[in-house]
Amino acid sequence: CTVITAVTAQNTTAVEDILPISEEMVQAQLEAVLKDVDIKAIKTGMLYSPEIVGVVADILEDHEVPLIVDPVMVATVGDSLATKDLARAIKRDLIPICELITPNKYEAEILAGMEIRNESDVRYACEVIGKEASSVLLKGGHMTGSTVTDYLYLSSEITKLEYPRLEKAGHGSGCTLSAFITANMAKGMDIVNSVQNSRKLIQQSIQEQYVLGRGEKTVNPIIRTTDDRENYEVLDEVDAAAEHLVDLITEELVPGGGMNIAYAKRNAAGPEDIAAME
Repeated sequence: CTVITAVTAQNTTAVEDILPISEEMVQAQLEAVLKDVDIKAIKTGMLYSPEIVGVVADILEDHEVPLIVDPVMVATVGDSLATKDLARAIKRDLIPICELITPNKYEAEILAGMEIRNESDVRYACEVIGKEASSVLLKGGHMTGSTVTDYLYLSSEITKLEYPRLEKAGHGSGCTLSAFITANMAKGMDIVNSVQNSRKLIQQSIQEQYVLGRGEKTVNPIIRTTDDRENYEVLDEVDAAAEHLVDLITEELVPGGGMNIAYAKRNAAGPEDIAAME
C-alpha cells in the first residue's frame, strides 16, 4: 500500500516541479490504509515538508509496526526534494519512533550536522544519529574507494558491510534498497539479516540497471523475479538440449568418459548460475 505525499514532474535528467499533497489528504490516505490492512512494516521516503513529517509521525507513533525511514532530501540527479527544515522535522519527529534510518553520506551530514571525510567521521555521525534512532544504516555509495562500505549502527555497535563497487548506481537505488529492507522486515527478518539480504539484492539491481532516458540509468528492482524465472528457463534449455542430442548422436560418437551439457544464465557470476547434466 502507498500513501502519496507529493507529485513530481521529473525524468532521468531533472526534477522540474513538485506539487505537495495537503496534510489533510496525507492523513486521510494513511488512516484509510491502517484501519483496513494488516501492515507488517512501514517505509517513509520523500516526505517533502516538515508539516507532512508531523502528520505521518503523529499517526505512526501509536502503531507497533517497524518503521524504516529513508530520509530522502535530494534526487539522484541532484535536485532538491525537500523544503527548508525537513531534516530538523525528521530528527525531531521520525527518528525517535523508527526502527531503522537509512541515510546516504549527504543525508547523514545534514542529520548529524557535520562533514563526513573519513571512517572516524562516519562512526561519529552514526553515533549522533543513533542517539535517537534504534539503528542506523549509513550507506557508503557516495564515498570513494574500490569497495562500497555500509555502516550498520545497532545497539551502540557498528558493523561494516563491504561490497564490490559497481558502476554508478542509477535512479532509485536508495529507495529500492530501503524498500527491500522493509519487505524483509515485514517477513519477520531481523535488522541485520534484512540489511544483508537487501544489499545483495540491490547489487543485482544495479548490475542490471538500464537506460531509460538521456540522464541517469534506472536500477532494475525486479531483477530477483526475472532471475528466479531464468533458473527454470535454464533447466528447460538443458533438458531440451539433452533430448536433441539423444536424437542426433549415436553411441559410437560418445566419448568413453561420457558427455556433459551445461547452460549458463545471462550474466552468470559463478557455478550457482549454471545448470549441467552428464
